[in-house]
Amino acid sequence: RLMLRALRGCLTASVRTHRMPSHERVPDLAQCLPMAVLHGLRDGIIPFEQGRQLAALASAPLHSFDCGHEDIVRDPKLVEVLKGLFREWESAERGEGKAVPCSTGL
Repeated sequence: RLMLRALRGCLTASVRTHRMPSHERVPDLAQCLPMAVLHGLRDGIIPFEQGRQLAALASAPLHSFDCGHEDIVRDPKLVEVLKGLFREWESAERGEGKAVPCSTGL
């Protein structure tokens, strides 16, 4: 058990110090890929405000969940949110929405 606690501490520290430049990549990717931001309101790793900013940069819907960083998968409304997103994206692929070729190289 002590080993697991130590490993968890190391992984948590690693995640907290690892920076991903999402704000640099999202605008270009959003031009050619369907996007949505799913974010926990009580996320202690990535502040909810950052999720709100990414959604705005991508002009994508923001779906909030009353949970932390990794708890979204246990939220009962996740399946319905994903079903709705997939239906929307499928409609766009069938030509019912706009499709833009992706040339970002990312």
